[in-house]
Amino acid sequence: MKQIKIELMRGMYRVCEKPLILEIMEARETCFFFEMTFHLNAVSFSTQVVRDKRAFVAAIIKYFILDRLPKDIVYIDEERKYNFKQGSNIKEAINDALDKFIEILKSDFEGGTLMDAAAKFYGEKEVRDFDKEINTDRDDEISDFAKAIDRMLNYKDKK
Repeated sequence: MKQIKIELMRGMYRVCEKPLILEIMEARETCFFFEMTFHLNAVSFSTQVVRDKRAFVAAIIKYFILDRLPKDIVYIDEERKYNFKQGSNIKEAINDALDKFIEILKSDFEGGTLMDAAAKFYGEKEVRDFDKEINTDRDDEISDFAKAIDRMLNYKDKK
């Protein structure tokens, strides 16, 4: 589970700064949140898949958590990443956002999907679709040189 958490943090780093990532990872229902969003979107929740689906991790954390945090607590910095104001009650705000996610899970999907239920719960007219992020693998986003370095670093001697 430790390796999955590291990969989740790497995915979150696309949209938020390290202090906020650490606060999210310490929240009481974070692992459950990720397991359920992966499962309900028909994506395996394993270290390799999480590593490959960093765009999906970033998208779901932004939609379900970051966009739901009070604007007087979080802000978007010059690198266009979410961060939080020091001294704010960020832990409580994150736990509130996760509690709302659990409320969505407990609601009746009425034959729809998690995203249909989320849009209804949040009062949104458009249903968010994560197909693009789910279908994008990490290898699709990195250069050939970076892929070669990655293969070299992960090479296991077969002698």
